[in-house]
Amino acid sequence: AALLESKPFWRDEAWVASLSVEPLDWSMRGPGKAVPVGFLALTRLAGRLPVAPELALRLLPFAAGVAAILVLAALARRLGGGRTSAAVVLWIGAGLPAFVYYSRELKPYALDLLFSGLVPLLAIATLHSRAAPSRRGAAWLWLFMVLVAAPWLSFGSTFCVSATLAVASLCWWRRARRAARERWTLAVLLWLLSFATVFVFALRSQASNPRLLDAWAGDMAFITSAAPALRVVRTFSSYAHTSLSYLFPGVWPAVALLILVGFVAWPGTGRRLLALLFCVTAVEVVAAALLERYVVTQGRLLLFAAPTYVLFAAAGLLRLGRLLGPSAGPWLATGVAALASCYWSVLAIEHRIPPYRDDPSLYFRFDVIHDVDAVIGNLQLLASPGEPVFISRYSGEAFRFYNHGRVSDATVCTRLNCRNEGPALQAWIETVQRRGWMVLLDADDVPGRREIVEKAGCDIRIATQARGARLWRLTRRAPQVTS
Repeated sequence: AALLESKPFWRDEAWVASLSVEPLDWSMRGPGKAVPVGFLALTRLAGRLPVAPELALRLLPFAAGVAAILVLAALARRLGGGRTSAAVVLWIGAGLPAFVYYSRELKPYALDLLFSGLVPLLAIATLHSRAAPSRRGAAWLWLFMVLVAAPWLSFGSTFCVSATLAVASLCWWRRARRAARERWTLAVLLWLLSFATVFVFALRSQASNPRLLDAWAGDMAFITSAAPALRVVRTFSSYAHTSLSYLFPGVWPAVALLILVGFVAWPGTGRRLLALLFCVTAVEVVAAALLERYVVTQGRLLLFAAPTYVLFAAAGLLRLGRLLGPSAGPWLATGVAALASCYWSVLAIEHRIPPYRDDPSLYFRFDVIHDVDAVIGNLQLLASPGEPVFISRYSGEAFRFYNHGRVSDATVCTRLNCRNEGPALQAWIETVQRRGWMVLLDADDVPGRREIVEKAGCDIRIATQARGARLWRLTRRAPQVTS
């Protein structure tokens, strides 16, 4: 929760924040609106809370991210890992940059992670439990509710939930009591009905959106550019490498070794379940990627792969620690996990300590701070009525969310209406008679943009700047008089 209120919405979050206040039908079917409709609906409800929008709108992902690590620890215990394994899982999950980042970001990916652990945990508590179904009533009720809600709240849950249903049916169906089998069948049918409904209602139009397909065309080309015989291998290797390297940046080779050790060390039943969940989920994702309907080159889209990695890595730490002795091993494994967690947390907090550094290579790992709201306030004070204002493509979504009518008649570029900002910028510069203003991000202040403005006959001065954003004042140069 640290520093959350002082983290303004940047372009990706501002886009979702704006969608959450639009009519749901437009949010689902409008161009470029691919966000789970249930996530938008709950975000809209949270936005009514009497707190800052930076807190209220992020409440759902924050709660999902915190719950996810508790669920992973509980899953470790239910699969035979023991209390120490659960403690190591908690330490790893509490500090993982991806887990922390998407607990603080207005995006649904923390729900992908939550469902990837929660549905297997509920499957164990229902179909695999030896207790009578009447004694598992609460677990069955939770399972029904989660399966109905998941397709509406999370795109990634489609893969991890369907894989769990398939694997649990394969492993436990025959040995379950008749009443449990009947309830499990009902649970599967409820999920299928819920998914079919959301597919017809929203997902089909979202997944076939031309702008969305164009935005991911480069990532899709990574698969389609390979020879047909190599596409499956390339897609699977990309899925495994991307998901693992995103979760454990910089140390993923060592973690891969821990995962292999943990796979060998984990008790047989739990090992088989985790391995099957990983493999079936991977097959589903690879199939979707080969059909050009999912991206396997972006780690944030693959958070649902985390449970297998985290649980096996924890088991690997414990097994290596026990080489030093039965009593010292658990303390060593827990200590290493705690030190790693604290190290990652220190890096995240350090990133927020001034001076501010806008490093695109750290996006989707540490907080992205683009304080467009502060720049709008300064613009309102500095600009005279009638002076033209231009909002750059990557600050447009944040401007629209934070403007609240303070600056009217601005030319606002976004990634939706300005696929190429150059023509819009050049057309706007022609409207600058004496003075104009431009809101842009630090990363937008590049030689190419300055060259366009200066060639059009305007001088540039940075009028004000905030964290990650700045305001240009453009002054038209007087025409040279020749004799």
